[in-house]
This record gives sequence, C-alpha cells and structure tokens, in this order.
Amino acid sequence: MQTSLDKFDEFLQNNDTVVPDLRTTLYAVNIRYSKKAYVKVKEIYNTTQLNEEKLRCLRSLGAVHDDNYLKKTLESSINGEVRSQDAMLVIMGVADNPRGALMAWEFFKDNYETIKQKYDGSVLFGRMIKVATQGLVYQSEEQDVKQFLESRETPATKRSIAQALEMIKLNARWLERSKGEIEEWLRNNS
Repeated sequence: MQTSLDKFDEFLQNNDTVVPDLRTTLYAVNIRYSKKAYVKVKEIYNTTQLNEEKLRCLRSLGAVHDDNYLKKTLESSINGEVRSQDAMLVIMGVADNPRGALMAWEFFKDNYETIKQKYDGSVLFGRMIKVATQGLVYQSEEQDVKQFLESRETPATKRSIAQALEMIKLNARWLERSKGEIEEWLRNNS
C-alpha cells in the first residue's frame, strides 16, 4: 500500500514515472484511501489535454470510499461535467466499487428519464443499463431491477435488460457458492 502512495506522490511530481497502462490502477488505489488523491485525479482530468488520460481519471474516480464523493462522481455523469460518451465510464467506476454498486443502480433509477432522454435511440442506453447494474449481487436487487425495467422495456433495450438480469443472477450464484470460502480466507488473512 505504501508503495502505491509513494508512487502516486512521485507521479504527481513527475508524470513520466508511471507507464500509462498502470495509471488507472494507481489512481484507483490511491483514491480508495485518500480524498486528497481524488481531488488530484479530478484536477488531472480537468487539466489534461489527452483524452486517454481523461478516460483513466473518470474510470478511477469511482473507487473512492466516501458516499458524498461517490454521489458527486455519479452526478458528473449527467450534469455536463463529463462528455456524454464518457459518462458510462463514471457510472462503471462507481458500480465496480462494492460500496457504490447499489448507489449506481439507485442513481440510474432516480435519473432514468434524464439518462433515457440523453441516450435513447443509441446503443449507449442499453450499455448504460448493464453498467448501472453490473455490481449488483443479491436476488432482491435482481427483483428490483426486473420490476423497475420491465415496464420500461423497449425493443431496443430488451436484450440489455435480459443480459443485466442474467449477470445479477450469475453474481448472486457466485456469491452464494463462494461466500463461505471468501469469509474464511478473509478471517485467515486479515
């Protein structure tokens, strides 16, 4: 952990110290443990001219473990702060965070009409459905997704909804099957 924090500080001093392929991971690890890192990565996002670097920043911002920062991150996906085509990365980053998975789904539901208006008619809307639900792992969450999206299904979203529900089922089965082993490993290695 300390190595990552040191590398991040070194990177902030001289951004040639970390190869681009590792930056998303470096950003995410540091953001998870430091609000200061979140602010710095947001600053990098706002100042860089390189689109690839902007995308790395967006994906990693969802790793933060502060609910207010997670909400702020999600809001950036619809408030014009992030380009429409990049908004999915923001939601994906939050959905990949165990602390943010349900928050990403709730955000999607709360802002469904805005998101639909922005992306309806493009493949991005179907992808957004899958991204917003990808971190869900419980049968109750599957039922919530099904209930919410069933009445909103269109021919263009039918497949994405089916895929999202299938992914949640697979996640729930994996959790049910592996939960004991994971708990044991955590007890023995914490």
